[in-house]
Amino acid sequence: MKKIFILALCFLAFTAGVSYAIPVDYYIGGNFNYIQSIVNGVNTVEGGGSVNISKLNGVAVPYDYCVDLFTVVYVPNDYSKSVLTLDATIDGGKMLNNAGQVAWLLDNYAVKSINDINTQIALQAAIWNVTNTNNATGKTQYQLNTDYYTGTTVDTLYSEMLQDVAGKTGNISNYAWITPTDINGQVYQAQVTAAPVPEPGTMALLGFGMFVLAVYGKRRKYKA
Repeated sequence: MKKIFILALCFLAFTAGVSYAIPVDYYIGGNFNYIQSIVNGVNTVEGGGSVNISKLNGVAVPYDYCVDLFTVVYVPNDYSKSVLTLDATIDGGKMLNNAGQVAWLLDNYAVKSINDINTQIALQAAIWNVTNTNNATGKTQYQLNTDYYTGTTVDTLYSEMLQDVAGKTGNISNYAWITPTDINGQVYQAQVTAAPVPEPGTMALLGFGMFVLAVYGKRRKYKA
């Protein structure tokens, strides 16, 4: 009975520290870029690219990008029932297509984009391109309207990003994948930003769970 109690305590402590889906309050700011795009062969204008300024549980995030394309999010707005994961699952557990490539793009361009609108536009377009590309056929539902941006820095950066990201992946757990959800449970366009720093209480709980596991393992070893 004592062993079962210890194991249950370890399990609770560990799972509390590394929750699969974490409820968060995500405020999405009111400024975004209007991006000349081609969606399913039709010229259109999409809004996105480091919405400014967004906040995760009241703390400002350095950047914010949309990962969905065919849903919308309304800004500025506070999505107080949002869900955060570190494994690139969105909208109730759906794995984001080519999330590793999105992570690689963020690794290499997100910080550069913070004060650079051209990089913001190109990065958002590149993210939409890789998340909406069918890897089996190579066909994509999204392209930046390069005719509109011909000869500009945006055009150059977009082409560079897609060329460089081919065949590469980054660590998706370095980022927070957020499904914005309002107080009524309505789900909106998924976002990605920098992963939050764990709160001291969470780290302490995780450390306690690992400590108990270590003690229990050592006691078993001595008994053997």
